[in-house]
Parts: sequence; structure tokens; C-alpha cells
Amino acid sequence: QAETGINTPAETWQIDFTARMAGMDERQRLENIDIFGAAAFFGDGYLVGKSGNQFYVTKGTGYVAGLRTTLAENLNITVTTRPVKVWLDVCWTGTLTSVWGVQSRITVADNLADYVQNGVQHYVFAVAGIDENGNITDLRPKGTLNEQQASDALRKHEQSRNHPDATTSAKGFTQLSSATDSTSEEQAATPKAVKIAMDNAAARLAKDRNGSDIPDKPLFVQNIGLGN
Repeated sequence: QAETGINTPAETWQIDFTARMAGMDERQRLENIDIFGAAAFFGDGYLVGKSGNQFYVTKGTGYVAGLRTTLAENLNITVTTRPVKVWLDVCWTGTLTSVWGVQSRITVADNLADYVQNGVQHYVFAVAGIDENGNITDLRPKGTLNEQQASDALRKHEQSRNHPDATTSAKGFTQLSSATDSTSEEQAATPKAVKIAMDNAAARLAKDRNGSDIPDKPLFVQNIGLGN
């Protein structure tokens, strides 16, 4: 600089990619929300269970607010007051030179909302509710957003009372019946009813065989009084 008289500020040749990288991370998080919704869990991942008096969270994988998190081992939790909820708390964190990743923890509380701590955004989701008697209600959405919507639609349909009955010409719900004297075309026979009918048919004599299918003919003749 002294020899050339040229002063080059650092901002003209040093590039800070922090904002760009943060934007890429946020885009990926939002794209995950498009696929998995507010939260999504797979199998028994983060399922709250109970063994004796000990509550625990089951190992597995899930998404909260687009952040993928995995619990490597079952985690015991302390529940001192009830009713209460069990929350999964996740955040995306790292330093300028470190590998970034999802940090997660389990919190037992009545209510919890997304929050910022030390400049880091935390996202929370209730995975279970525990009532005053210790009964657990699973609150985890299962699978992708499409799978969740399909499950919700099926659940609502199952709970409704507007189920059309199936007929020989229309699709619908079919009620099972073990009756063997019914002429209904809106009920389906159970294996029990089919077995009764088959046993009855197997025990009958075929009229076109003229008695040739009688196992013990002498005894038959005696029983009908023709032996004398």
C-alpha cells in the first residue's frame, strides 16, 4: 500500500457466505414441511410408552418443522405432575467453521411454543399427552403429509354414520353374519356359517344315487323297519 498508494478494503475481496448458506438451509427446511407437514414420525419413533411407573420415549426418527431428528436409544423421562404433555424440541445449530446439524431434546410441560434462545430458533411439537391417571395419548402424525391426510380421511369416514351398505350391485360396507337361514343380499357369510352349510350338505343323501351313498345299508334297512 505504501509503495502503490492503493488501498483495497477487505469487503471488496472477502466474501461472507453466511447469509447464503442460511438461506439454503431454510429453503430445505421449508421444502421438508411441504412433504412432511408440521411434524411426521415413522414406526414407533418418539412414541411415548410406560413400563411400570416409568415413562419413556421410544427411539426412532421424525421430522418437526422440517428438521429431521433421530433418537438413538429409548429415553426415560420424569413425569412429576399430570395431566401433562411430552414435547420434542428441535433446532438447527452450528458455528461458522463447524458441521451444522439438528439438536433435539424432550421436554415435559403443560404448554410449549416455538421460541428463540441465544439467537437460535427452536421448534416444538407435542408427541404425547398423559392424563391424570397416567394414560398415554399418542399425538404423533404418522408418515408423510399425504399419508397423514389419507389416514385422517379414513378415520373420519370410520367415525361417521353415513356408511352405505354393500349390495350385489353397489359397493359399500358389509356386515358379517353367521346365520344359516337368512336370505339377505346385504350381509356376508362368516366362515362359521359356511362350515355349517358345508357340514349339512356333506351329511345329506343325494336323491339321484337311490341310496347307493348310504354307508351302512343293512343298518339303514333295519332303522327304517324293513328288516322284517
